[in-house]
Amino acid sequence: MHNWKDIPGIVSCLGFSMGVSFGAYAADNTAIGHPTHAASGVIVLKESKMSGDQPIVDDKTLFISIKAQLEKVDTEIAAQNWEAASRLIRQALAELGDRYTRSDTIDDSDMKLIAADIQEKEGRLDNAANVRRRILAGRLEMLRSKIE
Repeated sequence: MHNWKDIPGIVSCLGFSMGVSFGAYAADNTAIGHPTHAASGVIVLKESKMSGDQPIVDDKTLFISIKAQLEKVDTEIAAQNWEAASRLIRQALAELGDRYTRSDTIDDSDMKLIAADIQEKEGRLDNAANVRRRILAGRLEMLRSKIE
């Protein structure tokens, strides 16, 4: 049973934490490169460029890879393998990084990923996996519109 009186405090703490995380993310992204988020919420720096500032994989190849991974996720969700589905989604999200969006796009789906992490910690693995799956599908669709 939840203590609903704690919700304003939790929400304000989450907002403050996200603000601090965003500031650190922006500083790291500016200074170092393109970070991706690990499942723990830690920023993991991932090399996404080769020498000459060329992407390692072009966006169309990335789209094909993520789409195939999403199909595997759907198989795991259909079998109610929630942990496996969430693991595959985290891997796909890490591979996708921020390449799914244009520079002028505002994307707040990271907030939903935080909510999925909370649901997972509460033992609601099915809800967490389904939320993450929708986010991955949405980001995949954004990548599709970027490459068309």
